[in-house]
Amino acid sequence: MAGLRAMLLSSPAAGYAACCGALERLDLRSELERIAVPTLLVAAAGDESIPPEHSERLAAAIPGAQITTLDPAAHLPM
Repeated sequence: MAGLRAMLLSSPAAGYAACCGALERLDLRSELERIAVPTLLVAAAGDESIPPEHSERLAAAIPGAQITTLDPAAHLPM
């Protein structure tokens, strides 16, 4: 945890904000049906940034995808 915290704190605020903005605007949902490999989505029950419902919608759009939800867990459960 300390290493992750140090990494985040050492990131330039403008760069972090720009990265968040890019992720906010990125929409590749139209490409999901093209995924042709086994896919497992991992959701975290307590993730307020990317709630499990978001991952469930992605799994529904990817042919044959499976989803598992970790509980208890929050954002970045790995």
